Amino acid sequence: MAIQSLGIHNYLRKLVENDKKSHKEVSFLLRQAHPGVNGLSERSVRRFCAQHSIRSRDRSLSKADLDAVVSSAVAEQEVFRETLLHYGLWDQVRVEHGKEFYLLLFVEERLKLYRNNNTRQPYVQTQSKQNHAVERLWVEMNCRTNYPVKRALVQMENEGVIDMEG
Repeated sequence: MAIQSLGIHNYLRKLVENDKKSHKEVSFLLRQAHPGVNGLSERSVRRFCAQHSIRSRDRSLSKADLDAVVSSAVAEQEVFRETLLHYGLWDQVRVEHGKEFYLLLFVEERLKLYRNNNTRQPYVQTQSKQNHAVERLWVEMNCRTNYPVKRALVQMENEGVIDMEG
Protein backbone atom coordinates (compact mmCIF):
# COMPACT_ATOMS: atom_id res chain seq x y z
CA MET A 1 0.00 0.00 0.00
CA ALA A 2 1.41 3.41 -1.00
CA ILE A 3 0.46 5.12 2.26
CA GLN A 4 2.20 2.39 4.27
CA SER A 5 5.36 2.62 2.15
CA LEU A 6 5.60 6.39 2.60
CA GLY A 7 5.90 6.01 6.39
CA ILE A 8 3.48 8.84 7.11
CA HIS A 9 1.29 7.03 9.63
CA ASN A 10 1.72 9.70 12.36
CA TYR A 11 1.32 12.56 9.89
CA LEU A 12 -1.90 11.05 8.58
CA ARG A 13 -3.17 10.48 12.15
CA LYS A 14 -2.46 14.16 12.94
CA LEU A 15 -4.32 15.35 9.84
CA VAL A 16 -7.42 13.28 10.60
CA GLU A 17 -7.58 13.34 14.39
CA ASN A 18 -6.16 16.75 15.28
CA ASP A 19 -6.65 18.88 12.18
CA LYS A 20 -10.09 17.32 11.46
CA LYS A 21 -9.30 16.83 7.76
CA SER A 22 -11.68 14.68 5.75
CA HIS A 23 -10.41 11.67 3.79
CA LYS A 24 -10.85 13.70 0.62
CA GLU A 25 -8.74 16.57 1.99
CA VAL A 26 -6.04 14.17 3.23
CA SER A 27 -5.94 12.49 -0.18
CA PHE A 28 -5.54 15.87 -1.86
CA LEU A 29 -2.71 16.89 0.49
CA LEU A 30 -0.90 13.56 0.03
CA ARG A 31 -1.16 13.75 -3.76
CA GLN A 32 0.25 17.29 -3.66
CA ALA A 33 3.14 16.25 -1.41
CA HIS A 34 3.87 13.03 -3.35
CA PRO A 35 3.06 13.63 -7.04
CA GLY A 36 3.14 10.56 -9.25
CA VAL A 37 2.62 8.13 -6.36
CA ASN A 38 -0.32 5.78 -6.85
CA GLY A 39 -2.57 4.63 -4.00
CA LEU A 40 -3.32 8.00 -2.44
CA SER A 41 -6.99 8.21 -3.40
CA GLU A 42 -9.74 9.13 -0.97
CA ARG A 43 -10.76 5.47 -0.85
CA SER A 44 -7.19 4.38 -0.05
CA VAL A 45 -6.99 6.95 2.74
CA ARG A 46 -10.34 5.78 4.13
CA ARG A 47 -9.19 2.13 4.03
CA PHE A 48 -5.85 2.95 5.69
CA CYS A 49 -7.59 4.93 8.44
CA ALA A 50 -10.06 2.09 9.06
CA GLN A 51 -7.26 -0.50 9.24
CA HIS A 52 -5.25 1.63 11.69
CA SER A 53 -8.18 2.91 13.80
CA ILE A 54 -7.60 6.50 12.77
CA ARG A 55 -10.78 8.49 13.30
CA SER A 56 -11.66 12.09 13.84
CA ARG A 57 -12.18 12.73 17.53
CA ASP A 58 -14.98 15.21 16.89
CA ARG A 59 -17.96 12.93 16.40
CA SER A 60 -20.64 15.59 16.54
CA LEU A 61 -22.70 16.91 13.68
CA SER A 62 -22.93 20.61 13.13
CA LYS A 63 -26.22 22.16 14.17
CA ALA A 64 -27.00 22.99 10.52
CA ASP A 65 -26.40 19.39 9.39
CA LEU A 66 -28.48 18.01 12.23
CA ASP A 67 -31.31 20.46 11.56
CA ALA A 68 -31.32 19.52 7.86
CA VAL A 69 -31.49 15.78 8.58
CA VAL A 70 -34.17 16.17 11.26
CA SER A 71 -36.36 18.48 9.18
CA SER A 72 -36.11 16.10 6.22
CA ALA A 73 -37.07 13.11 8.35
CA VAL A 74 -39.97 14.99 9.93
CA ALA A 75 -41.21 16.13 6.52
CA GLU A 76 -41.16 12.59 5.14
CA GLN A 77 -42.79 11.16 8.25
CA GLU A 78 -45.53 13.80 8.19
CA VAL A 79 -46.29 13.29 4.49
CA PHE A 80 -46.31 9.52 4.82
CA ARG A 81 -48.34 9.47 8.04
CA GLU A 82 -51.02 11.83 6.67
CA THR A 83 -51.25 9.89 3.41
CA LEU A 84 -51.54 6.56 5.21
CA LEU A 85 -54.19 7.86 7.60
CA HIS A 86 -56.20 9.45 4.78
CA TYR A 87 -55.97 6.76 2.09
CA GLY A 88 -55.08 3.66 4.09
CA LEU A 89 -52.59 0.98 3.14
CA TRP A 90 -52.24 0.26 -0.57
CA ASP A 91 -52.39 -3.30 -1.84
CA GLN A 92 -49.55 -2.56 -4.21
CA VAL A 93 -47.37 0.43 -5.03
CA ARG A 94 -45.69 0.98 -8.39
CA VAL A 95 -42.11 2.25 -8.39
CA GLU A 96 -39.63 2.90 -11.15
CA HIS A 97 -36.35 1.84 -9.57
CA GLY A 98 -37.50 0.69 -6.14
CA LYS A 99 -35.63 3.58 -4.53
CA GLU A 100 -38.36 6.19 -4.40
CA PHE A 101 -40.00 6.62 -1.04
CA TYR A 102 -38.00 4.10 1.00
CA LEU A 103 -40.19 4.59 4.06
CA LEU A 104 -43.31 3.72 2.08
CA LEU A 105 -41.75 0.55 0.68
CA PHE A 106 -40.53 -0.49 4.12
CA VAL A 107 -43.95 -0.02 5.72
CA GLU A 108 -45.73 -1.73 2.81
CA GLU A 109 -43.45 -4.75 3.16
CA ARG A 110 -43.75 -4.75 6.93
CA LEU A 111 -47.56 -4.57 6.92
CA LYS A 112 -48.22 -6.83 3.93
CA LEU A 113 -50.19 -9.30 6.06
CA TYR A 114 -52.77 -6.59 6.77
CA ARG A 115 -53.44 -5.70 3.13
CA ASN A 116 -56.63 -6.81 1.39
CA ASN A 117 -54.78 -8.87 -1.19
CA ASN A 118 -51.60 -10.19 0.38
CA THR A 119 -50.94 -12.76 -2.35
CA ARG A 120 -49.11 -10.22 -4.51
CA GLN A 121 -45.97 -8.21 -3.84
CA PRO A 122 -46.41 -4.97 -1.86
CA TYR A 123 -44.70 -3.08 -4.69
CA VAL A 124 -43.92 -3.66 -8.35
CA GLN A 125 -41.23 -2.07 -10.49
CA THR A 126 -42.44 -0.62 -13.79
CA GLN A 127 -41.19 1.87 -16.34
CA SER A 128 -41.94 5.51 -15.54
CA LYS A 129 -44.48 5.79 -18.37
CA GLN A 130 -46.64 3.25 -16.49
CA ASN A 131 -46.46 5.07 -13.14
CA HIS A 132 -49.34 6.89 -11.52
CA ALA A 133 -49.34 10.67 -11.35
CA VAL A 134 -48.73 10.67 -7.59
CA GLU A 135 -45.41 8.92 -8.14
CA ARG A 136 -44.11 11.97 -9.97
CA LEU A 137 -44.02 13.68 -6.59
CA TRP A 138 -41.23 11.29 -5.56
CA VAL A 139 -38.67 13.42 -7.35
CA GLU A 140 -39.50 16.21 -4.94
CA MET A 141 -39.54 13.80 -1.99
CA ASN A 142 -36.09 12.52 -2.94
CA CYS A 143 -34.76 16.09 -3.17
CA ARG A 144 -36.22 16.99 0.22
CA THR A 145 -35.59 13.79 2.16
CA ASN A 146 -33.52 10.95 0.72
CA TYR A 147 -30.76 13.03 -0.90
CA PRO A 148 -30.09 15.29 2.14
CA VAL A 149 -29.94 12.21 4.39
CA LYS A 150 -27.59 10.52 1.93
CA ARG A 151 -25.38 13.62 1.79
CA ALA A 152 -25.24 13.75 5.59
CA LEU A 153 -24.36 10.03 5.81
CA VAL A 154 -21.63 10.36 3.17
CA GLN A 155 -20.23 13.40 5.00
CA MET A 156 -20.27 11.50 8.30
CA GLU A 157 -18.46 8.58 6.65
CA ASN A 158 -15.88 10.90 5.09
CA GLU A 159 -15.26 12.52 8.47
CA GLY A 160 -14.87 9.11 10.13
CA VAL A 161 -17.96 9.48 12.32
CA ILE A 162 -19.52 6.27 10.98
CA ASP A 163 -18.24 3.28 9.01
CA MET A 164 -20.79 2.20 6.40
CA GLU A 165 -18.59 -0.54 4.95
CA GLY A 166 -18.05 -2.49 8.17
